[in-house]
Amino acid sequence: MNDITALEQEIHELKLLCADARQRKLYKLIISASVTEALIKALETLAAENTALKVAAKAAFDEMSDHHDHDDDRLFTYDADGVAMDALIRLYDAEFTVEQLLLNMKTPATDVFLDEARAQGVEMLREHPAIKICSLTHVCDEFAAQLRKGVQS
Repeated sequence: MNDITALEQEIHELKLLCADARQRKLYKLIISASVTEALIKALETLAAENTALKVAAKAAFDEMSDHHDHDDDRLFTYDADGVAMDALIRLYDAEFTVEQLLLNMKTPATDVFLDEARAQGVEMLREHPAIKICSLTHVCDEFAAQLRKGVQS
């Protein structure tokens, strides 16, 4: 009976180990799914900002085109020096609209993505032997943290 009890105990322990392994695997899958979901959301946000930038660029181009004659015979009026003044004046008039389109464009997801890329670059620099020799790793750590917060100096 002692051998049977020992075998039953071993079977019980193996079942517990299997259950624990399954639970750890499930936990890793849940974490992976959460990370994947966050990455998909970030990608969708970046794509939306990219689309908005393309629309703004097209609007800026259209605004500048609208201020330009399309009649080949009357494309420009030249000043005494031969400079095409009509085109320059019209493009200057369009500048405010173009400036408003591009300067007022907010791209927070793109900013976060670029801040992270910059911070990773600083972390790569941190690993350079010269940085370690000069004991500047803490400076790199602080700067990378500032970049991740969006603080740029």
